[in-house]
This record gives sequence, structure tokens and C-alpha cells, in this order.
Amino acid sequence: MTTPTNADDTGIAFGDSVCIVATPLTESLGFAGRVGTCFGFTTPSVTGVEVVGGRATDLAFNVHFDEDDVDDAWFSPELVESLGPTAGMTASIGEHHFVITEDGQWVPLDDEPPLAP
Repeated sequence: MTTPTNADDTGIAFGDSVCIVATPLTESLGFAGRVGTCFGFTTPSVTGVEVVGGRATDLAFNVHFDEDDVDDAWFSPELVESLGPTAGMTASIGEHHFVITEDGQWVPLDDEPPLAP
């Protein structure tokens, strides 16, 4: 894999299901092999977030885990593998509600409140 310089280079998008790659570091922290949802990305040099895997690239992905005993974390791109869109996930911006389809497209919900997870 070439070193990504932005989120588009990775193929990972907001709402994707992702798996944390097994490395000695992710295994020691209990993240290896865990599946979560990409909740976004950032530029660590600007935001100052702590990144699992370091800052070899100035890009990090926030991964949310559904398990209560696992905290969300920021990961360097080489530790995050996309499993594809999380079909059925909803998001709201103000009064506008959207759902993600199996092909990764966000489509508006017809004036309905977002579905409960």
C-alpha cells in the first residue's frame, strides 16, 4: 500500500465498517481484529489527537466500537482496513436525515426521524 496523503487515497469513508489490522501494537492495546465504524478522519498535526500507530502520515481515522468495554480511538491509516459501507446507518444534519445504502451512497430519508441504531 502506498502512503496515503488524504482520506480519499485510502478508500475508507465516513460510515464504513472497518477492521483494525493485527500488529504487535494493536494486539497489546486490545484493538487487533476488532470491527468498528469509521466516524471520520482528521489531520493530527492540526487537531493534536493521540493516534494509535503514530503520525507517520498526517492522517488519522476515528473508529467507533459498539462494545462498551472498548473506547473509540484514532488510528493511522495502515491500521484500518475497510470492510465497506455500513448499510442502514443513519446520520442527521439539523433537520435533514440520511441513510447509507449498500453501495455507499447517502440518501435522504423522507421527512422521517433517523432510525434507532
